[in-house]
Amino acid sequence: MISVDRLAASRTKREVLFRIALVPLFVAVCYLFEWWQLRAATVVVLLKLSSILNLPMHRAGVDLVDLDGMRMQFGIACTMLDAFFGAIPLLWRRSAGWHRNLAKLGVVFGGVFVLNVFRLELGFVAMHRGAQWWLAHECVAGIAYFCLFLFIDNLPFFILLSREEDSLRLVFTAIFPPVSI
Repeated sequence: MISVDRLAASRTKREVLFRIALVPLFVAVCYLFEWWQLRAATVVVLLKLSSILNLPMHRAGVDLVDLDGMRMQFGIACTMLDAFFGAIPLLWRRSAGWHRNLAKLGVVFGGVFVLNVFRLELGFVAMHRGAQWWLAHECVAGIAYFCLFLFIDNLPFFILLSREEDSLRLVFTAIFPPVSI
């Protein structure tokens, strides 16, 4: 005879795997749109911040900037919107209502936007001071994406979870053990 706990664990594991399977689908949906307004807003914020930091960055188009003779175009990945969309299935809570989930996603989106601006500006400062592109952009981006992953993995401090979602977290943790730094 199968115990109730074992059935619940099996159902929870299926839900975690289903949520993980939804991640690439949500990312693909993100790339169906151009997100011009967000790309332009990111450029505007970076131009203002670069001005404050005395970086010689200039706008060359809606989603183009010049820095030290190098022209850079902002794509969707430059907004980290793809990472945010990929996080939606992992952040959504069935026990919470639409309003609560959307409010939480709005806060997370704001945090991702700030993290993204910080990582881009840090990379531009490093490039201006002589760092190579792979270090100033790619490594900083990798660290930012890792920070976002750690945030999602450690979310219970941010949101009170129900018993069902606690078991969901236990299964998620069993699949992806926490990283200790």
